[in-house]
Amino acid sequence: MQQGEGKRSGPIIEQQLNIQQSIDKILDDFSQNRLTQAEELFQQVLDLVSDEPQFLNMLGVVAFQIGNKEQALEIIAKAIVINPNVADYHYNLGNLQFQQGLFEEAVVSYENTLEINSEYVDAYNNQALALKELGRLNEAEAIFKEVISLNSLYADAYVNLGLLYEDASRWDDAIDSYKMSLYINPGLDFVHLNLGNAYSKQGDFESAIDCFTVALSTSPDLDHIYFNLGNAYKELENYELAVDCYQKSSILSDAVLALETDVSDDPLDVNRHFNLANMYASLCRWDEAISCFKKALSINPNISEIHFNKGNVYKNIGAFESAIASYQMSIDLDPNVGRAHHNLANTFQALGRMEEAINSFRTVISISPDNAKAHSVLVFLHTFIADITGEIMLKEARHWNDLHSYKDIMTGYQNTH
Repeated sequence: MQQGEGKRSGPIIEQQLNIQQSIDKILDDFSQNRLTQAEELFQQVLDLVSDEPQFLNMLGVVAFQIGNKEQALEIIAKAIVINPNVADYHYNLGNLQFQQGLFEEAVVSYENTLEINSEYVDAYNNQALALKELGRLNEAEAIFKEVISLNSLYADAYVNLGLLYEDASRWDDAIDSYKMSLYINPGLDFVHLNLGNAYSKQGDFESAIDCFTVALSTSPDLDHIYFNLGNAYKELENYELAVDCYQKSSILSDAVLALETDVSDDPLDVNRHFNLANMYASLCRWDEAISCFKKALSINPNISEIHFNKGNVYKNIGAFESAIASYQMSIDLDPNVGRAHHNLANTFQALGRMEEAINSFRTVISISPDNAKAHSVLVFLHTFIADITGEIMLKEARHWNDLHSYKDIMTGYQNTH
């Protein structure tokens, strides 16, 4: 009996080898653009194994790879009809449905997979991805955590959790997840970029720079890394390094060229000069930005926002008097623009002109009573005015209609003075 069984296994193995060789030939023909040959051989193999689910499953995947997406779903569905108890069939069907955007159907296929094999970690992970695509974020989060409970070293689950948290602006959670994925697999080069972006969103630009620097040595996506690294240096007002990074990234080169072309096509359009100026400013190309702002204002000098943005460029390069003049022009054209008063106040503060800074921050508060930053800066600036009492300092810096908070502040002040 054993010999007989051994003899019977020979043709099966031979058939499997022949089918595998045929599949390899189909894929090779397809990659070499021999589409007719690939299609003909595919159909021959399909006719040969039309009632054998294990081969139908394989051919379904091949059909998808060579572009026969609808047929791929039909072939694997047929394999499942013949034998519904193989987890891989349902899993592959779910993957094909996912790749075609059929997320509801994919969720069901992954569920069927897990009913057969409750420890199929990849099925859990992909089901969570499908749920995320459907906006069912709480369910997706719970399943990603289930994946981690089944396999604490499953780095992709931590990555996917990080992406989910990033979409929800849960930056602390995103950072923790990305760190865990890198602890498990330091070779996940794109995660260094994601982690750097999360730190940037938190305002931790030093940590972001560390991540982007590591990413430069591991990731092929240099354009995005240099661009984000430049943004981080810019936030730290290290404009020299920011410019160097921007010059190494071509991510905005097409956009700059398009805006420059727009200006050439209609040199009297104020908005085109304004848009180009803003682009130059975002890249720390200060001289070009100022030139474009001036050109825009020569066409129409009565646009408050252009004066405001020009003032920001002057402020960034330390030309504070020019910045003040630009902010004042912006305010003259629109006195209710709180951010112009705010930046004017900051510029006065940088020059040590504290009385003027205080007056400007008071104007900010009169426009936006809930501006917590303006209130807090006023507390600091009042320390430079000799005849201001502590009570007045705190009273002006509180949220005017929050009496409870004011009492708490005064209690704390009185207890320390």
